[in-house]
Amino acid sequence: PLFRSGGAAKKKEALDLDVELPVLMADKSTVSVRVQRDSPANTVAKAVADKIGLSKENCQYFSLFEICSHGFERKLRPGEFPHRVYIKNYSSAGKSCIAFRKWIFTLTHEVIASENKTAANLFYWQAVEDVSTGKIDPGDHLKQLKVYQKSSNTKAEVKNGRLDFFGE
Repeated sequence: PLFRSGGAAKKKEALDLDVELPVLMADKSTVSVRVQRDSPANTVAKAVADKIGLSKENCQYFSLFEICSHGFERKLRPGEFPHRVYIKNYSSAGKSCIAFRKWIFTLTHEVIASENKTAANLFYWQAVEDVSTGKIDPGDHLKQLKVYQKSSNTKAEVKNGRLDFFGE
């Protein structure tokens, strides 16, 4: 045959499919993961979880979201391709339009997941973000939250947020 794919050519071809995808975290940092261009959202979320040291058990409580205009966040479906979403929004996005957020709706599961320091940190920073963007109204608990924040008492602040803000 005139054209044969050698080992080096296949390796280069595989590398060409890899992309660095920046993903926003609730603390305003960005985590870049190297994934294949056509990796689905659940695979990319797992790569982010692995990179930040989130346990396998707690990975199920987090997902990828597209940050849309006016602060709206849309959860990516498991089979959706985050790289395509990122490219579609590339010119209008700041650091990235893909965010890693909690996707948990029961207090029991959140309390159990919070035993993991990485998960507790993610819950904490998302609570801070939700208060600062007005998604959660702390009411007269804002002073108490600032005290917790200054003391770095993440668990107390998240617990206070769960009990007082969500009516649990």
